[in-house]
Amino acid sequence: MRIITVVVCTSLASTLLCAQPGSNAKFDGIWWNGLSDVEKIGFVVGWSGARGDTVLEECANDPALSAHLRSCVDKQFKLLQIPNDYTYGQLKDGIDKLYADYRNRLIIVDNIAEEVEKQINGASDQQIETDLEEDRKIAQRLESQ
Repeated sequence: MRIITVVVCTSLASTLLCAQPGSNAKFDGIWWNGLSDVEKIGFVVGWSGARGDTVLEECANDPALSAHLRSCVDKQFKLLQIPNDYTYGQLKDGIDKLYADYRNRLIIVDNIAEEVEKQINGASDQQIETDLEEDRKIAQRLESQ
């Protein structure tokens, strides 16, 4: 049942992320705030799954793959390691909270989700604010192009 749930949620997230041909969809706070809670959870599950795919890709690019596959996988998964009490709901709620600040509305959801993960893993408020300020500047530059 779990595999089916993951496939359905990943499919939902993929659907949400696939813009129609010719559209200029931006996956930022304006887009995020237009989603239902179910769609947001679907996105978070798919986003988390995509991060796992990145781990496998990083390991596949390891030049000494045959000798060090296990250590590569272990190292990459440690980078993504989350506390036992971390849930998809917490990630969704954290994204909602950061997008509640109007200054963050143009930051893409991937960057916001990464900041939420940093918060959950104990990053200081000062570090998060510094990162968000940089993300805001980048988003503003992209918006003005």
